[in-house]
Amino acid sequence: MIRVSVLMAVRNEELYIDKAIESFLRQKGVAAELVIVDDFSTDSTYAIAKSYERECIIVLHNKTKGKNSAFNLAYLSCSGKYICFLAGDDELTNNSISSRYYAASSISNPNVVVLSKLVTMSTRKGMNGIIIPRSSKRGNDSGGCLLISKDFAEKVFPLPPSLPNEDNWINLHIRYFSCVKINNDNVVLKYRIHDQNSLGLCGDFGSYSMKLNERHMAYHLFYIRYHDQINEQVYSTIVRHILMEKYRFLHMPFAIMFIRNVALRDKVHYIFNSDRQLYHLKTKFYYILSFFRF
Repeated sequence: MIRVSVLMAVRNEELYIDKAIESFLRQKGVAAELVIVDDFSTDSTYAIAKSYERECIIVLHNKTKGKNSAFNLAYLSCSGKYICFLAGDDELTNNSISSRYYAASSISNPNVVVLSKLVTMSTRKGMNGIIIPRSSKRGNDSGGCLLISKDFAEKVFPLPPSLPNEDNWINLHIRYFSCVKINNDNVVLKYRIHDQNSLGLCGDFGSYSMKLNERHMAYHLFYIRYHDQINEQVYSTIVRHILMEKYRFLHMPFAIMFIRNVALRDKVHYIFNSDRQLYHLKTKFYYILSFFRF
């Protein structure tokens, strides 16, 4: 019986996808499957993935272009009791799946989320070998660091196809819906930072800022879908995030500073992504600022 399904949405990942798949094949201790959906790649990504296809690896073509659309198809095609995510340019550490699975399966509540740590991989000075988050007994709340139960995944899926990625959407559900959160101290993911990252951390500020703004639409869509299910406190928090993103996109860091009732790490994130000079400081001092989980 498949216990964990790893969902992978990929597009033009021919340089790294073999390493990502092989990191899955090295996993031990729990029955797992990898569901890969190729999102209209124009390189050899699909062919490479297809060469690895076997009983525990399913490879599909996306039907409608878009990363979240690809994840939605992967989710419909999976059979695990728990769900993980893996990007085509990242790698799982040894025991990545089993450490999260055994943490989750020890909890009787059906709505379980395991948050773990990642370590960066990069050729850029100051961006390699950083563990995020650094604090003990605290995990990362998005992306490939997560494991979520199928029951909780039923709330998250389908992902809005109009969003460019899954991270913010899933994170909002973890923040504002009832679930048991387990902070796992294990490093479960090797996160690759390079020029072709979907968020473009190594690219120019203008492109990076636009991509952040597109991702932030998750707050608007979350409110539209759940406005009749959230309380006044959650509504106020979402409005503050929408306002901070507006100031960030308009390059107004001082306006962000004066917004009240916002977690420090969130405020630091918006401020250091609001201005070209601050953005360059962030990339230069990534190691120090990673304490705030960029």
